Amino acid sequence: MKTVKQILIEARELISDPRHWTTCAWARDEFGKSVGVSCGTAFCSVGAIERAAGDWRLEKYAALDAFRRVVQCDYLPEFNDTHTHAEVLAAFTRAIEQCRE
Repeated sequence: MKTVKQILIEARELISDPRHWTTCAWARDEFGKSVGVSCGTAFCSVGAIERAAGDWRLEKYAALDAFRRVVQCDYLPEFNDTHTHAEVLAAFTRAIEQCRE
């Protein structure tokens, strides 16, 4: 079982390289086409959490809630799409630091 902190750490790692981060889609393939997270090579913050969580559904929702509390935005894709890569990574860092696990 993955913890919320593990999911957030893995999600942050997935998008740590700007080439693997995207906007306006949960995931994109190597050609920039919007795809499902299981086929993606680049992810938005939500897609990265979804991919990192895998089958751990309850933990995925808890990780999304932890990230949402940090960014103070109800619609996470809006935060991802209106902030820089550095700002998104910083939000992940804050969410990870706030985990009590």
